[in-house]
Amino acid sequence: LNPLHRNAGLRVEPDRANWGIKGVSCILKAGRECLAAAKVFWDMVLSLERIGFRAGSSLYGVPYDWRLSPKENKLCSDTARVLHHITNTTGHRKALLVAHSLGNLQLLYCMHEVFGAE
Repeated sequence: LNPLHRNAGLRVEPDRANWGIKGVSCILKAGRECLAAAKVFWDMVLSLERIGFRAGSSLYGVPYDWRLSPKENKLCSDTARVLHHITNTTGHRKALLVAHSLGNLQLLYCMHEVFGAE
């Protein structure tokens, strides 16, 4: 689907449920099932949950529409919102960010655009 051509009644968005964890664990579903090749952070999320990380308190995801440029998708604003939420609710000044493939470049762009030299 071309994100620049809007079709009436059709919408494609990243899954932001469960603090974004669903959307970064599985990036493509067939019905309700996650396709095996689309389980990008699936194993990492399960491992982190096994050792005590919890969605919404110590584990967050920031899924985005990779078909769009950083200026058009919500990655920069969503990342800033999540980081501010984390630092305001936990009192921690640092967060560990993990990205995959194109997400690394998009995240780097956002860090420069939103946070500058911070």
